Amino acid sequence: MTDFGEMTSVFYTYLHCRPNGDPFYVGKGIKGRSHNMLKNRNKYHKNVVAKYGEKNIGIYVFPCESEQQAFEDEIRWIAQLRSEGFQLVNMTSGGDGVRGQIVSEETRIKLSIAMKGKRNCLGKTYSKEHRANIGNGGRGKRRAPRSVEWCAHISAAKLGKPGYPCSAETKAKIAISLRGRRRPAEVIAKMAASMTGKKQSTQTLERKSKAGTTVDIVRNIRTDFSSGLTNKYELGRRYHLSEASIRRIISGVSWNASI
Repeated sequence: MTDFGEMTSVFYTYLHCRPNGDPFYVGKGIKGRSHNMLKNRNKYHKNVVAKYGEKNIGIYVFPCESEQQAFEDEIRWIAQLRSEGFQLVNMTSGGDGVRGQIVSEETRIKLSIAMKGKRNCLGKTYSKEHRANIGNGGRGKRRAPRSVEWCAHISAAKLGKPGYPCSAETKAKIAISLRGRRRPAEVIAKMAASMTGKKQSTQTLERKSKAGTTVDIVRNIRTDFSSGLTNKYELGRRYHLSEASIRRIISGVSWNASI
């Protein structure tokens, strides 16, 4: 057996061997297929590579004159090595590659129909019970806190990059789906309680002041609303703020409730 070491551009048959020289896989390929240890490998092949390390796997390449010869050599090598007692991880007897196969339109339609309604890459549909088990398995688990260096790395990588662009149609659909939604009173109360006693930074106050909202305006809004003589809509018109902003100010979410 000859170890070519370099990737060839012709069809060939190749062996993958353990560090002691015992072959565990026979394949047929072209270009760099023999040196690829991860892509399109079965789980038994991956287990062997993981056990010994990718760099410790022996690669032996045997050039062929044609693809057909490569298939025939693959079949012959698999049969011979198995007869000699070597444990190969090949799932078949070889010669069953589908390179260059052209799928008919009828077959494409059948595949399309078979996959319709299946939303994951494996084509499986999970039951409600299975989904509940998956949800319960991850509930309560918290990811380890990221380091300052890692956060800085992520921030630098995203700096200046716009978010995922949405079409006008998608934006309209999102707006319609969110229109009329209101947070439950319990949620608003919890948000207000979490902000109670927290002092806002000078930068935050300056930013809100530039936006046209000051501490005095916030106090006036809360005083007017507590009087019961007006509503959030009228307060929004009076102070040139949206109804959502008025609601956040009153509940203490947007501005500290103690102001």
